[in-house]
Amino acid sequence: QYNEMSNSEKDRLCDGLNFQLTLDRFNQQRSRSTTLKRIATSEGQRFGENSDDEYINGQWQNNNNQRRQQLSSNTDKNDRNISNGNSLQISKHALNYASEYHYAPFKLECHPKLIDKKQGQKLIMNLIKSIKSDFITQNPKFNKIILFDLWWIDSNGDLQIIIKTTELYVYLCKTERYPKELNGIKIIPHHPSHLPPQHTVIIKWVHHSISNDDIKEVLNSKYESIFSIGEMIGSINDKTRHVKIELLSKNEYNSLLNGGKISLFGHLFDVDEFLPAPKVFICGRCNQPGHTKKTCCNSSYDLCRRCGGDRTNSEQHKDCQIKCHHCGGEHVSTDYKCKLIDNYRRQLIDELKKHRERLPPDTHLFIPSEYRSQNDKSKSIYNHEVYEY
Repeated sequence: QYNEMSNSEKDRLCDGLNFQLTLDRFNQQRSRSTTLKRIATSEGQRFGENSDDEYINGQWQNNNNQRRQQLSSNTDKNDRNISNGNSLQISKHALNYASEYHYAPFKLECHPKLIDKKQGQKLIMNLIKSIKSDFITQNPKFNKIILFDLWWIDSNGDLQIIIKTTELYVYLCKTERYPKELNGIKIIPHHPSHLPPQHTVIIKWVHHSISNDDIKEVLNSKYESIFSIGEMIGSINDKTRHVKIELLSKNEYNSLLNGGKISLFGHLFDVDEFLPAPKVFICGRCNQPGHTKKTCCNSSYDLCRRCGGDRTNSEQHKDCQIKCHHCGGEHVSTDYKCKLIDNYRRQLIDELKKHRERLPPDTHLFIPSEYRSQNDKSKSIYNHEVYEY
């Protein structure tokens, strides 16, 4: 074959040009093949175990800007969400919301009204000074700085306060512990209507023949710090219900709880600690679980929880037909009866079980019986690493 070549072909062969052309053609063919494979690869595989070779510094190499933006968006979603194998996703925000206790604000109604931040600062500082001595007396083991987590002046010129320290929260739930006037400003306190779970017990399976007033009369003769008594929604049946008791005194709370039983009008009832169930936040626009109205992409207008129609004219939806627009059931779309809400709640609890380490150290959550698995009949979820009995 060499003898049949022309002089120019012999020169090209000696210079290695033919070999280089062959190599270039091979590389081009390989590049095209790789590109075709990437286009045909599913989204799940792109972000699977084999994606590290192609994903560098947050971008796909040798691709257009649109693909880069899509990748960046998908990466953000992966950071925010935990895939559960179905259409619903459980975000980290949802897990935090489910496990955290949501402290209701304290309101200080002010006369005259507050008009600037400096007034609020002085009022807060003097309020803490005025309660400090008595608070320490009531809580001798408290060794932290007395402070409020958040405060602001609302549109009415009144002071709103968020308190996440349980001892301080409970202390300020008694109106008589506030001064009537500070800095020449008269204050009228409006405290939350409920105490945190750490001060709440349950009397279980109380007969309807025994009213809440009857229970209050008996308990007031034994305990001085009863804050509120109320029935637990969801526990009521034809014959009995659970009654929730809130006590200001931690000592009385422990005494009632540790007793395990209580006698009411000749009947003996079980006493147990109150554990809140995981909370589900639901979008105020589309009524679906797992995201907020601010981030909703499912609807451009607010949907009625009763019928699923446009809620722009609220007057039209006061007596509209109740039919869930998620599953078609005869209930509002945000009811736990809804198959969509129920499915999401079940998966949320499953994620909390898998990631107990994310629970705050003082959080102990109740698992409703219908969400307990056959392999795990535990009634509660808590962080094993930090929670000790």
